[in-house]
Amino acid sequence: MRVAGRVLTGKEIDALSSETVPKALGKAVVADWDFSRDIKSTRIRDISGNRLDGVAVNIPDRAVRGRFWKGSTIRWTDDPDQYDAITFYADDLYDAEWQADFSYQVPEGLQSGIYAARLKQGDFVEYIPFFVAAPKGKPAAKLAVWLPEYRYIAYANMTYSATAPQSYPGQNLNTDDAEFFKTHLKYGTGGVYNYHIDGRNFSYGSRKRPDLGMKPGSTAYGFVVDTYIIDFLEHLGIDYDIITDSLVDAEGLALLQQYPVVMTGSHPEYVSTQMFDDIAAYTDQGGRFIYIGGNGYLFSVAAHPELPGVMESRNFHEIGDRFLRTGGQGGLLVETGRQMGPVVGVETSGMIFNGSSAYRKLEAADNPRAAWIFAGTNEGKVFGDYGIDKVHGAACGFESDRYQPGNGVPRHALNLATSEPLKPRVEDIKLSQLPLGMTYHPPEEGEPWAQCDMVFFETPNGGAVFTTGSIAWVGSTLENDFNNDVATITANVIRRFLDPKPFPSVPETDVEDVDRALPNPEYEWHDQR
Repeated sequence: MRVAGRVLTGKEIDALSSETVPKALGKAVVADWDFSRDIKSTRIRDISGNRLDGVAVNIPDRAVRGRFWKGSTIRWTDDPDQYDAITFYADDLYDAEWQADFSYQVPEGLQSGIYAARLKQGDFVEYIPFFVAAPKGKPAAKLAVWLPEYRYIAYANMTYSATAPQSYPGQNLNTDDAEFFKTHLKYGTGGVYNYHIDGRNFSYGSRKRPDLGMKPGSTAYGFVVDTYIIDFLEHLGIDYDIITDSLVDAEGLALLQQYPVVMTGSHPEYVSTQMFDDIAAYTDQGGRFIYIGGNGYLFSVAAHPELPGVMESRNFHEIGDRFLRTGGQGGLLVETGRQMGPVVGVETSGMIFNGSSAYRKLEAADNPRAAWIFAGTNEGKVFGDYGIDKVHGAACGFESDRYQPGNGVPRHALNLATSEPLKPRVEDIKLSQLPLGMTYHPPEEGEPWAQCDMVFFETPNGGAVFTTGSIAWVGSTLENDFNNDVATITANVIRRFLDPKPFPSVPETDVEDVDRALPNPEYEWHDQR
């Protein structure tokens, strides 16, 4: 962007629109802001020599292809000059800057957990949640509950409860918020699922702007479902500390290593590459990891390098603009070369919002290595046919992960249970080299790809991984005051993982090579030696 200090002729304006300022017009240019400089920062550099540098207010898009993009790269760090554009939107708000009505100083010694400020006016009650972690370097429990904070930011102020409730009949929607959105759609901004006026998705989400869905009593999805985990742990009398995405992003593996056991939230969909690598390192070094959700570790995101509380995601951007302003690969996590299978044993496989399904035990459930997981269960081979889905409550629902041996899953992993046939209108998700394909099921023929799989495997140095493969799993623990097989299985895993007793060695028969396929008889191979 260039500013001239005098009136220009039409020819001069045309000349000034070139990639570099013509020498004859050098003295006429007062400011020449090059948005390809300092892309990671909020600074705007003036290269005219007049030092009229600036600061980008709020969070406009950086690392955007400019007019002179040559098509020689899709990664801005290769040649920043090709990414010399900036995109401003009126609703790219960083901080709402509302005046403070009250403040609260977290007292020393307050137990780690989820808290909320309750606001009341007449009969109207609203909650503003906040999380309290243990003091840095001083864990107070052996179990950490890792809340997927980036996921909460990504889904901020989604308006589907007002604009498309018919597409989500199984979800318990907050009808009061839906009615509010119908007449106040201007609040349906932020997150990365909402759209700017030109139809493009938001690139940034910020904690410093209002989020109507981030509270108790909101739609039973995301944060609300994660409060069920806390309810369950407190019912069992198991101590826990809260950690969050931003804490793990900042402190890394050292934070995870303070806890013998780490348990996720129900939907850890958004993750930085470093966070995902930290999970792998944590389990390799003996940590025990419970992935108690579904549709996790799908998108590669990053915290803003300078603005606290801002997450950047480019999962809905064009190929040429998918690299984050940090320089890392955005979009799908598989685009960074990372796969879920080797780390958590499953991969994203589908979405279903019109009824959930039960689980069915598989042969591996009787394996001595994992039989303890089902100790005390009594519902039989099929279990978990209850839950929070309004159409049909069950433990496999909303979004699902499946066991896919070809995705680098450890050979000794046990696929303990899988979902019963899913209801119609499944959205299948296949991760591959493409890297993603989404189709609605049922097609004319074939079985759905989507399913929920329960997987367990041991990792080096006494570590282990357990995954449920379903967002809806946690909601099923509530049934009959936590007296059900889903709750029993979950409690068994948590208690065993907290027990420092080593897991028995894996028998060789559980990791022996699989039989190779017979040669194709139509292909004749000749030894050319």
